[in-house]
Amino acid sequence: MDRAKGILMRAQRLSDDDAFSALRSAAMRSKQRLGQLSQHIIQSANLAEAVNRSGQLRMLSQRVVKLHLLQAAGCASGAAHRACSTSRWQRVEANLAFLRKSVSQPTYGDLLEQVAHTWEQLKAGLGAGLMWPRMEQQAEALLSGAERLTSSLERVWRAVRLCIC
Repeated sequence: MDRAKGILMRAQRLSDDDAFSALRSAAMRSKQRLGQLSQHIIQSANLAEAVNRSGQLRMLSQRVVKLHLLQAAGCASGAAHRACSTSRWQRVEANLAFLRKSVSQPTYGDLLEQVAHTWEQLKAGLGAGLMWPRMEQQAEALLSGAERLTSSLERVWRAVRLCIC
């Protein structure tokens, strides 16, 4: 219950007492026990963060490819490109690590591993100077996989949120 209160306190900027009152009121309205509602709130917050991280994978992968192409076309300096590219690669890696730890492997493992595998292929191709048509295919596969993962997580997140209300 304390974790759920903490989530409510951060999300709605409530005091400890106000968060408990909100939790208790929501439990009464939804005819659930406080513990059960608390679990739904925690699960919803975890899923919301997973949706956010999965969505970032879409955006970051496209930016990495764009930077690579700009440098290949001579429109970006090498040092600036490497710094931005490294930072974005690290963020993709961090998001994948977070998702591997936080989402259900039996439910999302196939989708997540497909995204991770495609990312590894794209990253290797970018490092090896992969030609545009092949890089475009891998970038599109990564975008598509991240979109499927995000959509799947969003569906479950919406269902959990319905349990809270």
